Amino acid sequence: MKRTRIFEMSKGNNHLKIRIMEIIDYVKRGSKEDKGAIIINVYGNEKEYIAVTISTSKTYKTLKGAEKMMDFFGYDKI
Repeated sequence: MKRTRIFEMSKGNNHLKIRIMEIIDYVKRGSKEDKGAIIINVYGNEKEYIAVTISTSKTYKTLKGAEKMMDFFGYDKI
């Protein structure tokens, strides 16, 4: 399984804000070109999971929900 981690830092109102994004890559079953991903946004204590395919995207509160969507559309983790 491939995961990419991205850090973003910003300063505002005398506070340092750190945002972490993780990307889990997916590929459509039977295709090497159709790709998708689950993007995990971590901002403070909050997390959101965005499942992205070539035709749609949807935000979930849990990783399990995002993984179910990817499976429903026929995508496997790389």
